[in-house]
Amino acid sequence: MKPFYCVYLLLIFMFSPAVNALDSQSYQNRVDEILTQSLVSPNHDNMLALSYQGIENSAMVEAMIANIQTAGIPDFGLIKLIRILLNSDQYDDRILTGIEHFPYWISQGEKKYQYWSENHMIMWMSSEWLLHEHFGRAPTPTLAQRLRHYLDLKVAHGFYEFNSPVYYKFTLAGLLNLADFAIDSEIKAKAELAAQKLLKQFLLFTTEAGTFAPTAGRGYTEHYRNPGNHGLIYLLTGIGSVPQNPGMDVSFLATSALDMTPVLDSWQPQFSGQFVNGHSLGESFSLNSRLNREDRTVFQWSMGGYFAPSVAEDTLWTINHYDLSQHEAFKNFAGIPNALQWFADTAATIGATFSRSSVLTGTKLNVFKHAGSALSSMDNYWGGYYGYQQWPIIAVADDVAVWPLSGNVDDWQTYRPYTANTHLPKVFQQDNLALILYWPNTEISLANTFGLGEISTKVNVYWPESEFDEWQQEGRWLVGRKGNSYVAMFRDCTDKNNGIYSCKGDRGRQMWGSYVGNVQTHGSYSAFVDVIRASSYKESYTWNWKEWQFQYYGRISVGDKSLSYTWK
Repeated sequence: MKPFYCVYLLLIFMFSPAVNALDSQSYQNRVDEILTQSLVSPNHDNMLALSYQGIENSAMVEAMIANIQTAGIPDFGLIKLIRILLNSDQYDDRILTGIEHFPYWISQGEKKYQYWSENHMIMWMSSEWLLHEHFGRAPTPTLAQRLRHYLDLKVAHGFYEFNSPVYYKFTLAGLLNLADFAIDSEIKAKAELAAQKLLKQFLLFTTEAGTFAPTAGRGYTEHYRNPGNHGLIYLLTGIGSVPQNPGMDVSFLATSALDMTPVLDSWQPQFSGQFVNGHSLGESFSLNSRLNREDRTVFQWSMGGYFAPSVAEDTLWTINHYDLSQHEAFKNFAGIPNALQWFADTAATIGATFSRSSVLTGTKLNVFKHAGSALSSMDNYWGGYYGYQQWPIIAVADDVAVWPLSGNVDDWQTYRPYTANTHLPKVFQQDNLALILYWPNTEISLANTFGLGEISTKVNVYWPESEFDEWQQEGRWLVGRKGNSYVAMFRDCTDKNNGIYSCKGDRGRQMWGSYVGNVQTHGSYSAFVDVIRASSYKESYTWNWKEWQFQYYGRISVGDKSLSYTWK
């Protein structure tokens, strides 16, 4: 069977109605619970629910307006004010006056606001479009084309910031504002489809235990340290309890008229498979060909294509066109002599090591979930290259998530770098088993020579001992139980430094692994441990005379599954 046909069948399976569809009436009952709960402790998030119910709170709205006047990222608050503005006529003059001064798209010499990542794009564009439709605001050039193009991309190919525990809510907010309030029927319909698609994928990576801790294109450690008790999961599935302080995503969805039937019908408590998210980098040129150069570049940036060799010339041109050299997002590069031209040079190998891996489209995603267990990964994604905010591998037992991460970690509680991995692993997954290989590109260790600073290649594992009901070490394995779910992490070494499981020094090549299960798949926890004890592995680094190069081999076998890979 051809690979593309397999993916096609998988997608049909993923997004077709499930047998155990969630009940629409129960969903509406949870909406009513959320709306009632919003009355208890009003804040900037659930002010949306108050205005939706016709409850006035002028002081809260004034505080929200004052907040965005000085915010470095005003669109996070702007998107809420737009919804309040369209939900209610009580604050029209005050809100319109408070937001009229914002430039809703990139202007010459912009130093502060960001318009080009996926979530920022839809918040700015949807806000401007609705102000144009409902209040006659003159749109910035190409707004209609940009907005329609954005929606077409999401409906056809999905989201670049896929599964992002932090950014999905902002993208969802922009889409729901359009779905609920757009007058243009085409834009409204496409926004509805895009919002439903985002929510379906959210549910795909949600476990029966009510945990959302997925492999993701953008994320931070705090969203994985506390992945349970999620308000949106409760609203969608009823798992968990009514959120005491409904968040932004919950408030937006609870006040939306979006048809939720396709979303609820997509729910599957068990799933195992692989699918492609987005499109290839090469396809982006034809997909964006109708846009002018500056808009085309912004869409390339939205998929993480800032300095990848094939798009770097557009980046350099657009930064010069808009005079963005002093912008927060680009000024760090200004300190490196000829930095932008350096990245734009397609022959610069070191540039590729630090630039190609930021691209977040055409990524193959592996998903396994069963009851309270989950394992998800980015399949063979830019191994050895510099990482950004990607989370290439995550394992879950009930409401505890564990993961390996490269770089220097002193304290997991405060660890929140802009770049999550100093070098990305190659991950291969079969159902509930994953093989994880690290081998940093040479340029990573030479970064200091090129003025980029010293980059640690250590690999650490987040293993919160106190959160497990029980856990133990079995040789190079860490094994734990939370509730009726089990997780195991295979390490390259048995070291522990300053309370963190990591190998001493920068060891370069490393082999790790992950395996999950639960009482349904393995029976008792002791039976799961017995499977781990019976596991085997092999690792080698040899010279291949025929191909005249070194090669790194890793194999891990657990239960009836075995994964191996030769990295050349």
